[in-house]
Amino acid sequence: MQQFEVIIGAHPHVNPLRMETSVTYYPLQAAKSLGFVLSYIYGHDNYNYRFVDAGHQVAVGVSYDLFPPVKLSQQ
Repeated sequence: MQQFEVIIGAHPHVNPLRMETSVTYYPLQAAKSLGFVLSYIYGHDNYNYRFVDAGHQVAVGVSYDLFPPVKLSQQ
């Protein structure tokens, strides 16, 4: 997933750019609901807690889908 955000007319102290990239990989055939997540974020804080702060964030994690997709068979 890729998201890009630009604030038009932002205050000079605010970084107007924000980019989020995340990838989830499901490598195991035996456990199709188990995946690994990698995420990278650059830019302003979109929660407005410290809106003037900007930087880089990296996250790594594990994902588990409680309700995996159902494959419908054709007859």
